[in-house]
Amino acid sequence: MRFGTKLAILFWVCTVSITCLTVAFFYREAVSAIRKEADARLSDVALCASHLIDPAVHSKIRISDGERGVHYQIIQRKLKQFHKSNPSIRHIYTLVKGAKPNELKFMVDVGANPPLLAEVGLPWDVSDHPEIQKAFSRAVADPVIRRDMWGTWLSGYAPIKDSSGKTIAIIGLDMAAGQVMRSEARITLSAVVAAITAILLATILSLALSMKISKPIMQLTTATRHIADGNLDYTISVDSKDEIGSLAFNMNRMVSSLRESQASLLQRANTDGLTSLYNHRYFHERLGQELKRALRYNHPLCLIMIDLDGFKAVNDSLGHPAGDTILRNFAKLLLAEIREIDIAARYGGDEFAVILPETGLEEATQIAERVRASVERRPHLSDEAESAKGQKSGSNAHWKITLSIGIAECPRHARQRDALVSAADIAMYHAKHVSQNMVCTYDNVPGAGGSMDPCRIYTFLQSASVSTIAALATAVDAKDHYTHGHSESVARYAVGIATEIRLSQEDKFNVRIAALLHDVGKIGMPDTILNNPGQLDTHEREIIRSHPSVGERIVKQVPQLQKILPGILYHHERWDGTGYPCGLSGEKIPLPARIICVADSFDAMTSNRPYRNAMSVPQALAEIRSCAGTQFDPACVNALIRWIQSAELQAA
Repeated sequence: MRFGTKLAILFWVCTVSITCLTVAFFYREAVSAIRKEADARLSDVALCASHLIDPAVHSKIRISDGERGVHYQIIQRKLKQFHKSNPSIRHIYTLVKGAKPNELKFMVDVGANPPLLAEVGLPWDVSDHPEIQKAFSRAVADPVIRRDMWGTWLSGYAPIKDSSGKTIAIIGLDMAAGQVMRSEARITLSAVVAAITAILLATILSLALSMKISKPIMQLTTATRHIADGNLDYTISVDSKDEIGSLAFNMNRMVSSLRESQASLLQRANTDGLTSLYNHRYFHERLGQELKRALRYNHPLCLIMIDLDGFKAVNDSLGHPAGDTILRNFAKLLLAEIREIDIAARYGGDEFAVILPETGLEEATQIAERVRASVERRPHLSDEAESAKGQKSGSNAHWKITLSIGIAECPRHARQRDALVSAADIAMYHAKHVSQNMVCTYDNVPGAGGSMDPCRIYTFLQSASVSTIAALATAVDAKDHYTHGHSESVARYAVGIATEIRLSQEDKFNVRIAALLHDVGKIGMPDTILNNPGQLDTHEREIIRSHPSVGERIVKQVPQLQKILPGILYHHERWDGTGYPCGLSGEKIPLPARIICVADSFDAMTSNRPYRNAMSVPQALAEIRSCAGTQFDPACVNALIRWIQSAELQAA
């Protein structure tokens, strides 16, 4: 076969392959765009339909009443009106969760084919419809086109939420998919035509170019394309010693130089210059990759955060060169104690992080304890010669380095990268604040765990600003719509009492912050207890009575807020000693707690509750006055009365 023919075939194959891949790529993207648009429209229609449903009425539908129920007929009329205005919808129906994990029950079903409508309470196994379960949190569309004897359909679903944001049911609708399929068919036809046209053009061009371009030029062209795509391992074969051969030789040298430079730059970009561990940027990049892999294959992954206790004092007293030596030696020690599969990084300053793939919490704790014990055996982390010299002179006998270590596990504590880092960081700071030289898991941090977002806790623990505190207090109030704004109101009354008894500006500020956070311990409590209109049982009362202690443990993590802890812990103590959690009486109860107790009770009396209507201000003041000396501090009661009367006079 002649060279020209070979070149023509090579060019044709390359061109056709690239063209087909390009057409396939754009075809896939176009089909995906059409499907995404259809899914988005379907989700929007389902969401609009969900807003027509009164959740309170829907919740009253009873399976035993069937279609004769008044509430069923109310929902049915609304769905029929919506179906009438959207003729492309085959069926529209509501579903609630059944007794089994993958079972839903039909409640109201409206559609174009009445004989096929589902009866009230008819169970439906949705194991083959995974998207439906997501509809309890957001509007979704089923990506699979369903076909049956009546046609081809796409389905969409949306949550029906009550006033508190809780999903009580979902609404689903089936819409004809003919338009989507016709659009996909048109795109398929266009892609086929484009591919055939490209193949014809490639054939013509390959025949023309094969007679003009020589083999060395083709090699150089191919080489430049590989280099431009970042393939620096590509090498040009030199077959001649003419100008083309010299050009190929010099290009190979250039590629080799670029390859070495790239490796050096990547090394510098990914590692810390002092410790030779991975740096902060690469740590986050690698953690994201490892998390995706762990979640994809359902494997455990742990993250260790390490802080060097006492490093700042050593750095300040001995100087930065000595501090750098400690950091380098700790990095070497850390690498010696962890496994080859583990990824160690300098997180910043004297903080280090270790990613532990394929590792559960128990094994990660053992590794962390091994690292901590190794530093405990060599607390100065200095060079051997310097350590011996220091021990001889006694110059370093007054200090030592220990480790505070925090551990978090994915997916047990968090599934997102930032949340997992926050969880490990919270555990590390808890270990540092409790005693130092210890290992702490996120489970052992007071106030953490459960459904609490580690990022939210971390943000709060790092900030003592009034705006952040007010936001957290608002989140607590939002758990119960009857107490919306309760913390802010209690803070206002508490500051009024503090003003009347002439506390200093600093004390008034602390009283306000304590009042804002007095119920923060309720943030992890079940809504069923907080919103229970009836009488609580013994276990539920114990849970409610634990919120001052839980709140005190949460706020205790912030060093700047230590002064407000008594106001949070003792705000349910009574003047006569019958309160909780400690049964303090009289002036043994800290003054901020006595102030908040009066302010909290007054706001509760003047607010609506599930079990009673709000009192008027005069009625509430009379009730407060009658309890002075038993439940309340008389001085605080008188201060509240004076402040209320003064405020009413100014308003008048």
